[in-house]
Amino acid sequence: MVINFLKTLTGGYLGWNIGANDAANVIGPHVGSGLLSYRFCITILVIFTFLGGVWGGQQMVDDVGAVLPAEGAFEEAAEWDLVNIAVLVTLAAGIAVNIATYLGIPTSTSQGSIGAFFGLSIAMGLRSAGWDGFLELPQWEIFGRMVSSWIIIPFLAGFLGFCIQKWGSRFFNHLVRNEKIFDMSIILLLVGSGIYGAYQLGATHAGIAVAPFYRAGIFQSWWGIDARAWAAGFGGLAIALGGLTYAKNVIYSVGTKITALDPFSAFSAVVAMSITLNFFGRMGVPVSTSQAVVGAVAGVGITRGTRAVSFSKVRDIAIGWVATPVFPALISGIIYSIVVHIF
Repeated sequence: MVINFLKTLTGGYLGWNIGANDAANVIGPHVGSGLLSYRFCITILVIFTFLGGVWGGQQMVDDVGAVLPAEGAFEEAAEWDLVNIAVLVTLAAGIAVNIATYLGIPTSTSQGSIGAFFGLSIAMGLRSAGWDGFLELPQWEIFGRMVSSWIIIPFLAGFLGFCIQKWGSRFFNHLVRNEKIFDMSIILLLVGSGIYGAYQLGATHAGIAVAPFYRAGIFQSWWGIDARAWAAGFGGLAIALGGLTYAKNVIYSVGTKITALDPFSAFSAVVAMSITLNFFGRMGVPVSTSQAVVGAVAGVGITRGTRAVSFSKVRDIAIGWVATPVFPALISGIIYSIVVHIF
């Protein structure tokens, strides 16, 4: 029991990396606008990411778990029970995200996790039934739906960011003429969008860190609280701690290096990202906050002309998106193959 609980720390490690990388997607634009302090934005992030994990992340615990191989697939490797598989996939994804965070690249943590799950499925299928297993074991339909969302997300968020910035700013400037009321209204908009974005981060990503362990039965009902709630709360807490302790580098990368952001632009970007997350989250698809916010920030920047956007920075980030699911897929697949061969 104690050993299995300690193994969940790899899920905590993945959640910590999610917070360290994806915190930038929620508060990077706010910090880049210069109107709210880094410390204030981090405080909002920590509180509402945890609450989002506890209250909104429970369904995603089940949805992400559906990507894992079926339990019968483990019969070919008796030494590898569900808990050990959970350790492998969360560790592989956590390493990939940790490297990206160290380099200051806002990568897709959901892509890293799903890539690790999928790489493991492929390795298990090849080992158990050769190429027939490769074709049957990975749940291609679910994976295909997620890949499709990865392609759509930045464009949808960019379109929303463009629309909110272009027409929302005109409406707001026309509506509020008093300078003091204008400044206070902008602050309230930024705080509200930060709360909304942080909540959505916890709700859509807590399950990514803990779904394998919930599937393995590590989390149990306790004190009248459902096991899914404990799992989602653990994931939300890990994400909040990651944002608190290791997110500063990526926050400034998102907030200042893609395009210059004024306060209303920051509001437009975060709201566009949050709406996109909410839409796909209700469909049960673990989405990428990195893809959403980069698309949203670029869409906001395009309202001032294409020269206002650093497309070279967007290109570098896009390259990281491609590498993110591939690297943990290789790690999980190779480690599984080596260890099972040895034992």
